[in-house]
Amino acid sequence: MILLLFTIVALVLFGTSYLLYAKQAIFFTLIPTTEANKVFLKTYSLIHFLLGVVALVVGFVDRELIALFYLALLLLSSASFSILLAQKNEKKGRLGFLFPEKSITIKVEDNRWECFLCYNNINESW
Repeated sequence: MILLLFTIVALVLFGTSYLLYAKQAIFFTLIPTTEANKVFLKTYSLIHFLLGVVALVVGFVDRELIALFYLALLLLSSASFSILLAQKNEKKGRLGFLFPEKSITIKVEDNRWECFLCYNNINESW
């Protein structure tokens, strides 16, 4: 059972590694396109690839204690990536959802939420 679960984890990590390395344009919608950010994404691509390989090894070893340590390492890696990516985010305090011809923006300031609906360049607050 552990082998099956860790094989699935490895496949997800390999997919994430591919996206971070080859499809960086997805992430550059969130962060500025700079050399430092390209290196950041490629570094975490390598980390995710190595964690995927380790997941396969841990799955074949089939020891619960080793699996728990691996999962803790995976959580630390994911948390550090998420925190660093959030710090590089251009749109601090803003969440935007884009639809064809519509844009809904949620702005958070001083523990207040403001929603804006933009339709054909007309702003309405609700």
